Amino acid sequence: MPARPRQRDIARLAGVSQTTVSLVLNGKSAEHGINRDTERKILAAIKELGYVPNITARALRGGRNGLVGVHSFERLFPTGRDSYYDEFMVGIEEQAIRSGQDLVMFTSMHQEDGDTNIFREGQNRLQIADGAILLGFHRHDDELARLAAERFPFVFIGRRQKVAGVMPYVTGDYHAAVTG
Repeated sequence: MPARPRQRDIARLAGVSQTTVSLVLNGKSAEHGINRDTERKILAAIKELGYVPNITARALRGGRNGLVGVHSFERLFPTGRDSYYDEFMVGIEEQAIRSGQDLVMFTSMHQEDGDTNIFREGQNRLQIADGAILLGFHRHDDELARLAAERFPFVFIGRRQKVAGVMPYVTGDYHAAVTG
């Protein structure tokens, strides 16, 4: 199987430096004075080689990767129209499509005992995404507080009284629903 093309391969084919390729890939051509002909050569080389950026590597370098995580503290599937989570998941997917984002479902965190955790072996597993949407009834206030302390971008659907002051959350307008 041939090796995956890299930026240096694009640079070689286009006759430019790897830095120039990187600037074009990151949408910074204009601000660094890269002319349109050079940009076209690079884009042609990308197409010819079938280059696809490694989004995980981009995220590790601190860039955004267009991935939004969805994590639940309990099982979401199987789901159906009568599932509590159905409307949430449909809404999350619709907004992701409108925003040009891809969703990543975090299901690997289910432990053998049926419990779920965001942190495994001390590591925040959600970090491969730009941010995350969290749902669930089970109480994991310590993990929510830790995410907020780490300044990881997330929002919790629902309200946790204990950590509501330190984390972002959205909740239904139950008062309007009951009185309206």
